[in-house]
Amino acid sequence: GALLIAVPWALWAARRPGGLFDRVTTIVSVGGLSMANYVLAVVLAWLFGVQLGILPTFGFVPLGESVTGNLKSLVLPAVSLGFPLMCVYIRFLRADLVDQMQGQEYVVTAQAKGIHPWKVLVRHALRNSSYGLIALVGLNLGTLIGITVIVESIFSLPGIGRWLLDGFNTRDIVIIQAAVVVFAVITVIGNLLADLLQTVLDPRIRYGDR
Repeated sequence: GALLIAVPWALWAARRPGGLFDRVTTIVSVGGLSMANYVLAVVLAWLFGVQLGILPTFGFVPLGESVTGNLKSLVLPAVSLGFPLMCVYIRFLRADLVDQMQGQEYVVTAQAKGIHPWKVLVRHALRNSSYGLIALVGLNLGTLIGITVIVESIFSLPGIGRWLLDGFNTRDIVIIQAAVVVFAVITVIGNLLADLLQTVLDPRIRYGDR
């Protein structure tokens, strides 16, 4: 979800560096980077749950009971997890896109051929900038899993993070070891998939070649 918003946002900001939208993007991304996920979770719960009363501040509604209730119970946790990550991706991708558009010879060549600037940005600059973005997503996966434990506890959501905290509270070594193994496997698989995707997108990468 964070990527789906971050990519078009960064593209639009990089289209006109220094413009109004780019300045707003800088303010939003820096603000998101400066706020910890658990702080954002508490602020969102206080604002939308306590003050406005439009979203639940804790608990989980199964999808089978109510579709609307299920979505409402997941909005605040999803925003708490996704917004700071979205800001990281926007900041990184926007900076890399601007660097590609201003300093790369292939961009100058494409512009000299009369190709529309949006096509140059999306078809050429974005493809090259996506390699670093994919690597960043893989590196952030472990951090995201760790933050999920805290956010699940704040909003009282049932999940493996809450399960791990219950294991700590009851000093259940088996539960703790099982949760750590699951987190480690997910992190390793996520990084492996990121490496494989980079290999597919960039044929210059050849693992195992001599």
